[in-house]
Amino acid sequence: NSLSYLPNGAGTFFAESYFPNSTCTSSTRTPVTLTINPSPVVVDQKIYKCKLDSINLLAGISGQSYLWSTGAVTQNISISNSGIYTVKITNSNNCFAIKTIEVVDYEVPIISNIKINGNTVSIETANTGNFLFSIDGLNYQSSNVFYNVLGGLKTAYVKEIHNCGMPQKMNFNLILIPKFMSPNNDGINDFFEIDGMQNLPISTVTIFDRYGKLIIQLNNKKPTWDGTLYGLPIPADDYWYTIKLED
Repeated sequence: NSLSYLPNGAGTFFAESYFPNSTCTSSTRTPVTLTINPSPVVVDQKIYKCKLDSINLLAGISGQSYLWSTGAVTQNISISNSGIYTVKITNSNNCFAIKTIEVVDYEVPIISNIKINGNTVSIETANTGNFLFSIDGLNYQSSNVFYNVLGGLKTAYVKEIHNCGMPQKMNFNLILIPKFMSPNNDGINDFFEIDGMQNLPISTVTIFDRYGKLIIQLNNKKPTWDGTLYGLPIPADDYWYTIKLED
């Protein structure tokens, strides 16, 4: 008969034979020495990088044999693509461990649209990521929405929070058109003025009455209307306008 034994650690163990159902045993014992060689100790990693950059992946243990999932056999490798990478690390006792490194890209922002609702501006991107937004290139915020923006020629900026790549930008013109005017000299809505025209030197605003009669034409040199015609107030009524921009 043969018996097996599973030790719980290294050491010297002895084997001896005996007769079943008897107290008779052999007069000799066979020593068996068990040596446990340690495997390399590895720690898996998750690494972030800028999407267009290359980085070095480190095996982390020197003086061993290496086999990367890329086929490389060096201690460290340079990679440019995101994904899952493994390295088999083998020591001098021919014991090995496998280290896994997950590489994740930081997304570089792509501006897809500037959405304007009154004086509220939203910067929309074609992708998602850890982005910061600005409309002056100096002050950035995590929200893509800006409130109470003054009219005029603007530039939207979006950058990755870890400064991956250059900030992306898109020019836009915020033209604020008042829905009504009340020229009663109370200091509130006394003029019809389109905020943002000052940045469009060729733009014109032409105002008509309801019958199509020309009242006045505005441009960057004459950007406001006080509700008069030939110096006299015109009646309270609905008036119509056309806006022609330089582009």
